[in-house]
Amino acid sequence: MELDREDHELRDLVSQTLENKGVLGDIRAQLRASIFLALDDEEKLTSYLKTKNNKLTSFLESSNGRQAFTLIVELLEHFNLKHSLAVLTQEAGLAAAGVTTLRDSSDNLNDKKCVKISDANPDAVEPKLVKLLKDSTNTTPK
Repeated sequence: MELDREDHELRDLVSQTLENKGVLGDIRAQLRASIFLALDDEEKLTSYLKTKNNKLTSFLESSNGRQAFTLIVELLEHFNLKHSLAVLTQEAGLAAAGVTTLRDSSDNLNDKKCVKISDANPDAVEPKLVKLLKDSTNTTPK
């Protein structure tokens, strides 16, 4: 019994340490991304997700919807949130909707559905979404 309690305490200590260092959250995000990637048949996944979330599907069919998600993708890329981006891309069906990452956008220049951020720069000081928010708060009447 003493060994079981010590094992339990060690497991809790390791779990808490990993949680505090952010590693456990990263592992959870990797697991979520891997689950969606395991559903690699994109047509089936996209078809399934479309039937489950009509509101998202309609939003992504609009230019504003694709632009909004492009800004979110740029934000995630800017902060190197690869796992979050992988989950979002799969779960929201962004590739099928024509929303591409900065890495992919050069490959899709001729794609009519592709939304590009005009001066997309992965080394930019701040993401465009942040710039938009700053600009909107600076122009709001007081």
